[in-house]
Order: sequence, then C-alpha cells, then structure tokens
Amino acid sequence: MKKVELLFAEVALALPVNKNLDYEVLPPLQPSIRVGSRVLVPLEKRKTIGYVVELKKSSFIEGIKPIEAILDPFPLFSPADLNFFTWIASYYFYPLGGVIKNALPPGINVNSNRSLSLTPQGKEALNNKTLSQPEKYILLNLVSKRRVSLNTLTTSLKSDKTPPIILSLVQKGYVTMTRGESPRVVKPRKEKILQVKEEALSNLSLSDLKRLLSKAPRQFQVLKWLRREGKVTSAKVSSRWGRVGWIIKSLEIKKLIDISFQESYRRPLVSEKDGFVSPPVMTSEQANALKKIASQVKRGKYASFLLHGITGSGKTEVYLKAIETTIKSGRGAIVLIPEIALTPQFIARFRARFGNNIAQIHSGLSKGERFDEWRRIKNQEVQIVIGARSAIFAPLESIGIIVVDEEHDSAYKQDERICYNARDLALVRGKMNDAVVILGSATPTIETYYNTRIGKINYLHLSRRIDNRPLPRVVVLDMRHENPGAILSTRLKNALWQRWKRKEQTLLFLNRRGFSSFIMCRECGYVFRCPNCNVSLVYHRNKKLLLCHYCNFYKPAPKSCPKCRGYRVKTFGFGTERLEAEVHQLFPDLKVGRLDRDTTVKKNSLHHILGQFRRGETDLLIGTQMIAMGHDLPRVTLVGIIAADLSLNFPDFRAGERTFQLLTQVAGRSGRGQIPGEVIIQTYNPNHPSIRMATAQDFLPFYGEEILHRKELNYPPFHRLVNFRIVGNSHSRTYNYANLLGKLSMDLWEKERSFQDNIEILGPAEAPREKLKGKYRWQMLIKGQDHRVLHQFTEKVIVLIKPQIKISGVKLTVDIDPINLL
Repeated sequence: MKKVELLFAEVALALPVNKNLDYEVLPPLQPSIRVGSRVLVPLEKRKTIGYVVELKKSSFIEGIKPIEAILDPFPLFSPADLNFFTWIASYYFYPLGGVIKNALPPGINVNSNRSLSLTPQGKEALNNKTLSQPEKYILLNLVSKRRVSLNTLTTSLKSDKTPPIILSLVQKGYVTMTRGESPRVVKPRKEKILQVKEEALSNLSLSDLKRLLSKAPRQFQVLKWLRREGKVTSAKVSSRWGRVGWIIKSLEIKKLIDISFQESYRRPLVSEKDGFVSPPVMTSEQANALKKIASQVKRGKYASFLLHGITGSGKTEVYLKAIETTIKSGRGAIVLIPEIALTPQFIARFRARFGNNIAQIHSGLSKGERFDEWRRIKNQEVQIVIGARSAIFAPLESIGIIVVDEEHDSAYKQDERICYNARDLALVRGKMNDAVVILGSATPTIETYYNTRIGKINYLHLSRRIDNRPLPRVVVLDMRHENPGAILSTRLKNALWQRWKRKEQTLLFLNRRGFSSFIMCRECGYVFRCPNCNVSLVYHRNKKLLLCHYCNFYKPAPKSCPKCRGYRVKTFGFGTERLEAEVHQLFPDLKVGRLDRDTTVKKNSLHHILGQFRRGETDLLIGTQMIAMGHDLPRVTLVGIIAADLSLNFPDFRAGERTFQLLTQVAGRSGRGQIPGEVIIQTYNPNHPSIRMATAQDFLPFYGEEILHRKELNYPPFHRLVNFRIVGNSHSRTYNYANLLGKLSMDLWEKERSFQDNIEILGPAEAPREKLKGKYRWQMLIKGQDHRVLHQFTEKVIVLIKPQIKISGVKLTVDIDPINLL
C-alpha cells in the first residue's frame, strides 16, 4: 500500500492578522492545491478565506487543522505576484492576506456571517414587562423574520450598546445565533444560446413546417430566422424580435429548438467613439523621447523615466508608440491614470490603435464587469491594462512597460487599509519584472523631479505643444478690485460671451461643490455644523439640503435658527451649483453642463456629461478638479479659474505645490486645437509664488523655490515621513491612546543613539480635521533622513504597541510616505 505523504500549506488569511497560519492538506486536495490557491479554512469557531503562500512537507505547529476546500480551479496569483505582494506587506506594515485580498477583484470572497432568529421563549418574553426597551425593540425586529443578519441589525439600530444587548438575549435563550458562509457574490455570467434542432426538422419541408405551426405564425417566423442564423444568443433574439420568451418556450416544448448556456464576459461600456486611427507625425522631441524609451524596452531591463511635457505636448502619443514596441516584443503593458473621468478618452485612443487587446480596471465598473476584466487579463486574452491605481495589481504576465500618467496626482495614494502609492508600486513592480516605467506629467512632484537630478530616474522633456501651438495667454485678475461678493469678474463675463458668440467652448473651474459653503444666522452667529464632523454643512439648493461632504450627513435646509429662533438665516460662500445658477442668470440661452460629485452619482453619468461637451451639445462646462487633468478638448478656447486661492489655505507643506499643479493643469485645457486659448485666473492673492509661476506654466523656477523650503524644513525629498493616525469613537480614549503612543515612541527614541541622530518625532497632536465621520482624530508624524532607520523605528513602535496599548474603540493606521496630512 502506497504511503500517503504529509503536506502542509502556509496560508495568509484575508483578515487583519499579521501572522500566516499552517494548515494540513489532506490527500484528496493535494493534486489540486498550488501556491496562489484560494482556500476555505477553519479559524476558531468559524470559517474564513485564505491564500496559499507556501507548500511544505512538515510543520512545527501541533494540532494543525485541515484545509476544508479549494475555492477556484486555478491559482489566483503567480509566484512573481506573491513576491510583489510580500514586498508591499513588508514596506507598508500590512498583513499579507489583506494585500492579496486588495489585489483581487472585489466580490469573490465567501464571507463568514452570523444570523439571529427568535426562539419560542423570545416570543413569550415580548409580553414580559421586565424587558428593557432596547431588548424589546430588538425582539420586535425579529418577530416577522425567520432570520436576520447580525450586521444588518446592528447597522440599522445605530447604537454601540446593541451587541452586548444581543449577547444578553442569546444567553437568556430568547434569541439564537448561527454562523454560516455567504455564497460567492460574483460568478461568471452564463449566456443563453438558442439553436434549431436540425434532426427534428430534417424530415420536414418548409410547407410541412408551416402547416405544423399554422396556428402560430409568429413561432414559424422566429423558427425560420433561427434556422438561418444558426447559434444565437437570447440577447440577439430579443434585439431582433422583442419580448418573445413565450415563443421560445413553446418552440422548446415542441422540441424544435435546443437551449444551452455558455460563459460570456460582461463588457464595460465605452461611450467615447473617436480616437486617432492614423498616428500623428511625431515632433523631434517626441521622437527623441521614444527612441530612448524603446531602446530600454528592447533590452528587456528595468529603466525608469520622467516624461516631463507641458500640457498639449503629446505625452500620450509617446506612451502609445512605446507600448507598440513593447507588444511587438511579446510583452504587456499597464497604463495607470488618476481619474476614471479619463478612462473613456484613453480607451478610445488605445482601442483605435490596439483594437480589443485592452482591459480596464477601475472603481467605475460593476463587480461583475471588474471580475470579468480581471479574468480576461488572467487568461492572457489581452496585453494592455488601463485603469486607476488598483490596476497596478492586474495579473498581467510578462510585463514590459508600466505607464503612470499624471504621476503627480494624489489620487494614486490610497488613504485607507493599505496606504500604498500606486506610482511608487509601479517603480517596484517594474524593477521586479525587468520592465520600463514611464512617469508622465506637466507638473511632476518635487520628489520625482528631484530623483531625476540625483540620477535615480532618467529625464525626458517635451517643451513644445503639438504643431508648435502656443500656450494659452494667461490673465490674473485681482478680485479685490471687483464688486464685493462678485463670483465672475467683468472681464471673464465678457470673454465668456465672446466665445459663445464665436461657437467656441469654455471651461469654468471651481474646486468646491454645492451652492453655498455654509449657512449662518445673522441674529446670533450660529453656523450649521455636521454632528459627526467638525465642519460646516454645505447648502445644496437643488436638493434643498444641508450636506456634509465628508460623512454624507444631511438635513433639510432650515427656515429659522435652532438657537435663537431668528429668521435671518443667510448663505455664505459659493460652489459649482451656485456658479451654474449665476451663469444661467447671465446667459439664459447658454447650454451649460456641470461635472462634480453631485452630477456623477449614476453609473456612466460622468462619461455622458463629458461626451455631450466633446460633441458640442453644451457650450460651457463647470466643474471641480474632475475637469482639471488629461482631457483633450480641442474646442475649448477659454478657461476661467474661480477662487484660485482655495487650495493655498490648507495647513499642509504641499499646499503651494498642489495649487501650482492644479492651476497649471486646468490652464492647459485651453487652446489645444487650432484656435489659440486664453486663461483667466481670479484670485485675491495674485502675488503668491504658486499662482505667479502657474501663470507662466514654468515648472523649473517653481521647483527651484520650493526645493529650498523643503530642505530648510526637513521635508521630502530630503526626509521621509511616516504618519501614525489614531482614530477613535471617544475623545478621551483617543487622547489617551495618542499620549501613550507618544510616550512609548519617545522612550524608544531615547534608548538608541541611531534613532536620536536620524529620527524626529512631531506630536502626537490633534489632526487639522480633528473629527470626521463621528471619529476623533490624532496623528504623530515621524521624520527620518535614512529610510532604513525610519522603517526600523516604525517597526519597533508597532511591535511595542500591541502588548502595551490596549484601548478599545481606537484604531491605529500607519501611513508610510503620507500625502494627506489633514
């Protein structure tokens, strides 16, 4: 008898658990299990998902439990992917299983859940007067339902006291709690296929068939069409014949047709139709940049480039040509873009050049669409992946090039769960795969440009627009000289009217949505604030609501002050909604579109609004930073920037850099066609360096001034940062946690000379936005010139926290290389 060999799997759990666990692989599962397999494993009294990261012949752990099931017919990630995930887990101090879960498409995991149901004793207890009101309320919620999810019930009751009350009811025997697993949320789509049964019709002539269906002429017509078409999908039948389900059923009962099912992909909608089918002639600068990139692609070795090109200089064409070279060499490409607003435009241009050899990954897709796009990549059916930051995890084999367009954009940084930066991960993955990485921008980050100066990244410059088109003429208007409270200056109104008469298009940029910034009582000074966040509520006139832009709390717009009962409640400030109303009032016949988070709630609404503007169905588009970057809008000859000072007022060392980037990018939307463009910047601070230099779209002087400030204050790129964010339900508990963290960190700092020489601790202190979404927020910033010492210090702090700081209701997030310090 053949001896069965023992096999063990090291499994990374899809839970916030830092340690991988060993499980036994029983003989029936051994032929199927691989590194990369997704498995169902027992954990204490429940079952959970895990990912096999190593297979081994022995384990030192006693009492090992067996893996219960392998959930997929193939591994979900390769050994090369696992190396990438392991690096991320180590660098960002995040559990490996959580990294893998984040990298896979959402909606495929089996979730362990708990359900509640009422017992007969619980029904009798409803008449018991000794029950507390909360207990009675919970039991009443269970009366009419056979089973209720614990998560659903606690969420609907919205009280921190609910879980202990439920536990008490379980202990009294009034409620039973059961555990189970929910099925996979997303599965491959099955499509119905119809086909005529030729064997059934082989002995029937057309006249015989007509006679057979003489009382059903519609069935005869559909059957004749099906016979001519061969195999057809039910969707095709519906598009040709309308609702004919009853006809299909009748033909199936008469055994005249066969119905089968086959797997099919859900395909995301691409609303953009136009692309450049014939590649334009490249400028000498583009050709020179491409030559240098292509030579590295052909070598098949890692190289990184900053493609620094002014707006309209043709960076996308360089990407396309470089990817053509990569595809010819048999390798694939990942293209990252910061905003899903850019996706249709990119897809259109890439599809015109590469056909259907493209998949897209971003949050604008449904779970089913994203799952299918991921499967197309995994099955090697495409060589090009385009998407937002999560596309860096695409399971593309043999990567030859990674492009990060608008590399400066903060959207590449994730602030929750794994606080990764997709731009940085592109460089890491490129190095691991011997791929070329291109970082493209008209306004690169200070850190990226600095890396070109010290030789870490190769520098390529595009200094001229396509066809030598001029940069737009920029005018800065000092709003202190306009009428008090004016939203649009006289010059901007006149320029807008002229463009409309000439059938040219205009963009108005205002990086604040809503109608008014806040509402205040003029009797007593009361300001309506969000109860969950320490911010004022924004008035949205169309919805007649006061809305919090952080937690989505809302309340009806008030008619009187709740504090003094006065009626002098007035609006202050303005946003895109009020700007739209102002334009309608000034130009009633002007066709206006608005692009912000309020107008893009529905799926594909963003693409619809942009499509209307590109087709000339609207004359003017008002928007927030959604309209700022990457859009190629050749009919736009005027850009108006309203309240250019907004981003200057944030307590963040990057505020000036962000303002420069934003203004330069928005200005770059003007004059990209044959007609020269104009930009009008409205500001109360016309002499600020960020505004003054953005006017000239001159990056190098801005860099020269900014880099001196960074060096003086020990900020990136000269020092690296780690931000410890402390978030809690209770102000006192959060404060206590932050104080203990600060003391623990200082004690560690004082013990080692290397830390004292290399590490600087700032805080802990309340975050600038000290309360958001009902949570109190503190942070502690660590600076270090040597990133290895900084990482070592961070790791030691994390290790010390677990046994020494145990305060419930408080969560710590460690943000490596933070972007958002608010």
